[in-house]
Amino acid sequence: MASGTSRWELVAQRADDYETAVAVLLNLLNPDVLRVDGVGGDGGRDALFRRDDGTLTIYEMKSFTGRMSSARRAKVEKSLSRAAEHKPTSWALVVPIDPNPAELTWFDGLRSRYPFPLSWYGLNWLKARELEQSAFAHYYLHEGGFWTTQEVMRQLADGQLSTVADGPAAVARVRETVERLNEIEPHYRFTVTVGPNGENISVEPAYRGAEADRPTTLSLNAAFPDTPAGRDARAAWEQFLDFGDPVELTGDHLTRVVLDLPAGLGLHNEPPHPSALLRFGPSNEPRLIIPARALIEDEDGHRLASLPVDLQVRHRGRRGAVATGTDRTGSLKVTLRLDARDQTARTSLSMSPAPGLQPDDRLSLLRFARQARAPHRFQLHLRNKPVGPSVPCGDVDSDTVSDTALDDEITLMEDLYEVQRRTCTPFDVPQHISPADRANIRRAHQLLCGLSVEVAPALTHWSLARPVDLPEAADQLLVVGERIELALQEPDFSLDIFGQPVPLGRAEVTMPASQITAIAAGEDGGKDIITAWPFTSHARRTVRLLDVTPESS
Repeated sequence: MASGTSRWELVAQRADDYETAVAVLLNLLNPDVLRVDGVGGDGGRDALFRRDDGTLTIYEMKSFTGRMSSARRAKVEKSLSRAAEHKPTSWALVVPIDPNPAELTWFDGLRSRYPFPLSWYGLNWLKARELEQSAFAHYYLHEGGFWTTQEVMRQLADGQLSTVADGPAAVARVRETVERLNEIEPHYRFTVTVGPNGENISVEPAYRGAEADRPTTLSLNAAFPDTPAGRDARAAWEQFLDFGDPVELTGDHLTRVVLDLPAGLGLHNEPPHPSALLRFGPSNEPRLIIPARALIEDEDGHRLASLPVDLQVRHRGRRGAVATGTDRTGSLKVTLRLDARDQTARTSLSMSPAPGLQPDDRLSLLRFARQARAPHRFQLHLRNKPVGPSVPCGDVDSDTVSDTALDDEITLMEDLYEVQRRTCTPFDVPQHISPADRANIRRAHQLLCGLSVEVAPALTHWSLARPVDLPEAADQLLVVGERIELALQEPDFSLDIFGQPVPLGRAEVTMPASQITAIAAGEDGGKDIITAWPFTSHARRTVRLLDVTPESS
């Protein structure tokens, strides 16, 4: 390095290298924001950082060294003017030059012309960040820094980092290696995790978009024998290449693998062991949600039922893509396979109501399922237009819920929805509804419709305190052996549904016709306790609501 020349000034001799290094540095300082590179025709945006709250910072990277001449100032002003068209929240010039008084006066003049703040990040600012980001400095500013990571891994393999005498020493050596890798690899973070097979080194991106700055690459040669297993493996591999379907390849199907991973990890032009297993599948990155609608239509194309679904492209290949989606409850699952070569789209669906749904959600699913029967057809719409041809719905067989059973479930949910609405009692519907809950749902709905119902529990006998203010003639009839028919008022009658009491309102409760079998004096001189046995074995009480409105009758 020439005397007095900083590493940044040397990197700035290559504009592309300088812009890459600054962009990575900025992302390391802001690991949670999204960086969008604007290389070539960038409209005054070398890199922009957008936060989830919508704020936008634009960085202009200039690889100038020495002084800011009039020509260089003009280039900065032009870039700033174009960046302002994007209405940024802030703008920053990143250049390995610390401004002198004249340059600072010029830049202050620019600040007065724009409504957003302007910053100058010069050489001293870059040097300070260099000290804070040691891994970045090793990789981008030290000559040959990238190969340092491979040297660390080679030392680990050769046992040069430390002498291993026992298990704890081996673990300590792995942890020492991870610490050193984190000091020299800026794009990824290495951690030691404990799994069922011992200590493992995990690799995660250090910031959003790190995979683009330091991509991983894979090349391989595959050979499939002409056997049933080999042909199945070839077909699965073709589906992966065409549509991105997940696939597994064993080592005996691979003749050569080159896998380039951060820090020199991976496989390097060598045939894998026959027992090796490579899994290929989609990443777990968040995907764009595409609103769609699943429809059931009759043979003439008339809509019978529909549900909104959210689609996401799960994986793609050279021939097409596969998108999957669900309704908002996660109960209806839709798969869309788009074939760009044949210009076709195939759809399929499955449904299983999730536990804990509200009655209206479960009702919508049941009505959809009731219509999803042959000869009806299933159709997927995107932006109110059909995607591909409609698909025939499946025939009902012995393993399918019958139409009668679905009709019963729909009626039950309609009753429950009305009970919920009238009583202001929300329900989370379990996946399997007990017979007792089914009976109470129907009883509650009938009561709210103004009907009388018999309610549990069945009575082998019942007791009550001698009523107050009975006419003398009636009171004299309350003796052992006499018949008793009694209607009582209950101020807040309720039924249990899904483990919670649902208040239905003021009710008249009529006890079954019974014979008085005992009259006992109350405790501490209280009212007599009258015990009666129904004439009919296991008779029930009859209830009707007194204040019911005719709204749902």
